[in-house]
Amino acid sequence: MANGLPREGDELLSKIFTYSNDAIFVIDPERDWIVDVNPRACSLLGYARDELLSLPISAIHSREMPQLLAFVRSVFEQGQGWTNELTCLTKTGINVACEISASVIEIAGRKCLIALVRDISDRKRAEEALKRYSENLERLVEERTAELRRAEERQRLLLEINNAIIANLDRQSLFSAIAQSLKKVFSLDAAAICLRDAERNTFRLFALEKPALSNYVFEVGKEFDQKDSHVGWVLETRRPLLRRDLKEERQFVLEDSLLAQGVRSYVVVPLTSKGRAFGTLNVASGTPNAYSEEDAVLLEEIAAQISLAIENAEAYEEISRLKAQLEQENLYLQEEIKTEHNFGDIVGQSRPIRSVLKAVETVAPTDAPVLLLGETGTGKELFARAIHSLSKRRHRALVKGELRGTSCWAY
Repeated sequence: MANGLPREGDELLSKIFTYSNDAIFVIDPERDWIVDVNPRACSLLGYARDELLSLPISAIHSREMPQLLAFVRSVFEQGQGWTNELTCLTKTGINVACEISASVIEIAGRKCLIALVRDISDRKRAEEALKRYSENLERLVEERTAELRRAEERQRLLLEINNAIIANLDRQSLFSAIAQSLKKVFSLDAAAICLRDAERNTFRLFALEKPALSNYVFEVGKEFDQKDSHVGWVLETRRPLLRRDLKEERQFVLEDSLLAQGVRSYVVVPLTSKGRAFGTLNVASGTPNAYSEEDAVLLEEIAAQISLAIENAEAYEEISRLKAQLEQENLYLQEEIKTEHNFGDIVGQSRPIRSVLKAVETVAPTDAPVLLLGETGTGKELFARAIHSLSKRRHRALVKGELRGTSCWAY
């Protein structure tokens, strides 16, 4: 039997070539020729067989010739090759994603390539869809993680402020502690609390944090007219005010001053208690778009805590003031008693007087009872008080009474 397949074999190869589900191209790369194609190749690209055989290979891969030449060179060197990085241009101008498996064959003494080409457009679309889904899923996971992180920071901030409220009773230390907590979460170049003076229809500034803005000149204790101001608007409406870019959004006269001093964005939220708005919490930044609606909501929650803290601080200050006043009054009364009832009231330098005073100094430190005898008006009470002022019980009250018509003192 001669070399090669018998005639039946030739017919079998012809049927495989004709009825294959893959497009088959026989090409001569050196001459840029398409030597032969099967019907599936014509169907894939939308050409008749004669049309395809009249086209150069470069017409099908016009946008990818460098990649195609590199692939052909690799196949010639290794005898075979595979790629899914090339596309084929159809007659209608559509680039079809393809998977190409090629081998070297010899035809009429020339090295050619036989390439099996499969349309993988659906697979590519599925892979791209899966990639997009994976990217979206990853993005959602990142967003959710960021949300959880922000929620954790939010809870930590609320807890820190709550601890600051418990640990700091006076107003200034409370404000400083709150400012340090706010700086951990917010972009903060300046922060303040404004408290309302209802009688004067003004508000007064209490700084929480020393401004980092170079032009900022508002001072602690500075008083502003509430009318036609952004703080006044928040106090009246009891709603937060968010300015993302003060250069574009300012409406009130005082906002011109803020902009001139370097403020570009801020949030102001009301401080309320028992149905009344008595002040505001203000945070500001020299950077536009430093705050969001979410930040405003968080600051409202913080403001609710601060409102209680300010009430507690004011109550503590009032208690401290009353306590100091009582201590002062008590001291004054003790001085009065000491001035009115001491040895200074006993006038005399005679030997009997000095003898009695010596006896007073002797008996006063002891626990012995003392009997004072004398006619009415001779100064028995003065000597009783003198003994009391020198005794170990001088800090206790001296009680005067009568026993069977006779005056007596006890302490």
